Amino acid sequence: GKIVKIETVAGAAVDSDRVLTCNIAGTAITGGAITMVAAGSAAGSVFSVVPTAANICNEGDYLGCTSDAAGSTACPTMIVYTIQMA
Repeated sequence: GKIVKIETVAGAAVDSDRVLTCNIAGTAITGGAITMVAAGSAAGSVFSVVPTAANICNEGDYLGCTSDAAGSTACPTMIVYTIQMA
């Protein structure tokens, strides 16, 4: 399928902007970097991107996301991939 949207839901406010880079089996998704903006953030804040390329996945592929590790506080985060069936 094609990943058409990636969203994050913050479990808490973030103390500085954080960038999460999403991937399929370790290969970066083009346009798949999400910035979780600190200003005005709170638990439940939603951030999203629409990937532009390298966003085709297959059943069983590992969908991952890595953080730039910015900030000094932990922020549990849920990541949602919206996949359009091929």
